[in-house]
Amino acid sequence: MNKRSDLALAAAALSCVALMCARAASVFHHGPYVFTSGCEEESLFAVWKWINKQAIYGNAFEPPFAQSYFNWLFYWVYGAFSSATLSIAKLNSLALPAITRCLTLALTVISMLVVYQLLSPLSFRRRIAGSAIIAFNPLIGFWGVTARPDVGALACALVGFWCIGKSERSHSSAWIGMAFLAFYCSWAFKQTYMAAFAATVLHFCLARRWKPALWFGGATVLAIGLTFIFGTPEYRYAAIWSQSKVALLASVAEHNVGRAILKAPLFLFGLMAVIVCIRRDRANLLALWAIISIPLMLVASAKVGASDNYFFEPAAICSILFLLEGRHVTAASVAQIVSPVLIVAGLAGVLFVKPEPELALLKSDLAKMNGSVFVSENGGNLPWFQERPPHFVLAATYLADRALGKTFAFGGVEGMVQSGRIDLFVCPRDKVNEPFDGIVPASLWKIKEDSKWAYFATQPAR
Repeated sequence: MNKRSDLALAAAALSCVALMCARAASVFHHGPYVFTSGCEEESLFAVWKWINKQAIYGNAFEPPFAQSYFNWLFYWVYGAFSSATLSIAKLNSLALPAITRCLTLALTVISMLVVYQLLSPLSFRRRIAGSAIIAFNPLIGFWGVTARPDVGALACALVGFWCIGKSERSHSSAWIGMAFLAFYCSWAFKQTYMAAFAATVLHFCLARRWKPALWFGGATVLAIGLTFIFGTPEYRYAAIWSQSKVALLASVAEHNVGRAILKAPLFLFGLMAVIVCIRRDRANLLALWAIISIPLMLVASAKVGASDNYFFEPAAICSILFLLEGRHVTAASVAQIVSPVLIVAGLAGVLFVKPEPELALLKSDLAKMNGSVFVSENGGNLPWFQERPPHFVLAATYLADRALGKTFAFGGVEGMVQSGRIDLFVCPRDKVNEPFDGIVPASLWKIKEDSKWAYFATQPAR
């Protein structure tokens, strides 16, 4: 039975790794002409601004109406790494998507190595297979090769848990301090990663270790509080309030949790392991972490526009617990194999992201034109496709905020087009009759059309 479950687990790991490799190869092949996750262009633009010494957290209600939603460490790490790589390799900004995705892929591998350490009670084969499944399962999917903070936040959180384990075995407070730094880095990548702090404090309290509980809790409040105090008003707005008006829908959360379980079925099996572990030891840190993380991420995933990536943290925790418990491994492995098969068959998401080679055509055409440009397809506003500022990489919340009647400088894109502050309006040629922010492109003055794009002047020729 043990040999059969090991083979099933190995097969599941191979299916996950094969799917990830195929997707990564496709993404790197298409380079800047593909976007791997929702709103990736916003993160890429923010990293570009860091490299070019521009403010990352700007006013989303002033041109170019862009917003950076994630926490500061994500932009700092990705900006510093990308800047150094571009400088050393003497590359231009067109290489930025590939560089940032390489870093995310490296963090994905690091998370696998940390999980391998966390599975140390298991055999070598189970540790390798289990860590590969957790790091490369279809739930991680394209998020493992995108310019976003999710994988970095998860990797830091897992390192923090490993440090807590070291402190329990060595009785050294230094490891607790390192765990705190790792959890802070996780939060500083993406501010939704709060569960590890709360779970650790609760773990210490239930174990009647009052001194580290007070120390850890106080340090958490102090560190996060100081971050917000010393941050700019724009940073505080972006990190706390920028998406506060986005609707929360139970149907969205239900959809996202369902897809998370479909892509990472060890998550579902792990829920049973959480119950078993907490009954056996109410201070079990992994179980407490899962219990706190799941409801937090359920709420976060209910946001309109949210995806199943919010379940990275609870899925990883539950999967680790499940593998450590070692029950029903064969059934869970078979379920995990089914997920990539369904994806390949086109029944559970896309196998590959559709590239946009027409962006190269856009870059070539805009280089021959003068004046400020707005492209209705957000990725077309990135600096490596059109060099002249301002680059209108609109915030994901832009249209929703406009619908709510919020005040934008110059009347937003609509006002800037009508007043001539934007000289060129570009959209796909099959969308010239579709309004964008109150502007119907066909009502403007067409100056050029190619196989993909239609180019309009916003004011008549003089």
